[in-house]
Amino acid sequence: MGHEAVAVLDGGFAKWTAEELPTARGEESRPPRAFRGAPVAGMVVNANEVAALARRSDWRLVDARAPERYRGEIEPIDRVAGHIPGAVNHFFKRNLANDGTFLMPEPLRARLRQATNDVAPDHIVCYCGSGVTACQNLLALEHAGLGGAKLYPGSWSEWSSRSGEDRSRRAPSLKLRKACRYRNRWTGKRISSRPRAGTGVTGASAENSVRNGGDSAGEW
Repeated sequence: MGHEAVAVLDGGFAKWTAEELPTARGEESRPPRAFRGAPVAGMVVNANEVAALARRSDWRLVDARAPERYRGEIEPIDRVAGHIPGAVNHFFKRNLANDGTFLMPEPLRARLRQATNDVAPDHIVCYCGSGVTACQNLLALEHAGLGGAKLYPGSWSEWSSRSGEDRSRRAPSLKLRKACRYRNRWTGKRISSRPRAGTGVTGASAENSVRNGGDSAGEW
């Protein structure tokens, strides 16, 4: 929003209290001051811009979500699992040391350059599920001396809900799979809505297969 006088507490409140620094209870206030904010042009991109940039080899989309969400193996929030085609994965927690603080700039820079194939920092677009943890990757890039990346605020939640949009690794969401799991009453084996590789058997068709004597409840 154009406010330059900002900072982030490295390690957050947990690190603050671990070092036994002063804390206070109750409410606190500061005298009000006028601030007229405005979005800074060039810091964000929209879905149409992402669709165009994803096809360019000199740009890199960076997915901040956990690797299993990126791969489309699980999806606890959105209805569709997977990632934006062409995106690479850099899980935001890889920016942190064991104590929750950022890694030192040099090793962090090496990790980020490896993840992005060393494209120019101002040709990086960060996204996640809803645009929140992507900002941690943006901060990590700045901390590592690789400033200039952009944010796709709509992230996977918007992209996956767009009609006709190409999606890598489409799969049922975790909520849907949980809702469709049950145990076959004849064999005691669990049947899942997730298809077995190479079969395409899911949900009700799997149940019918077991009833007819087939084993559709193997390792899915």
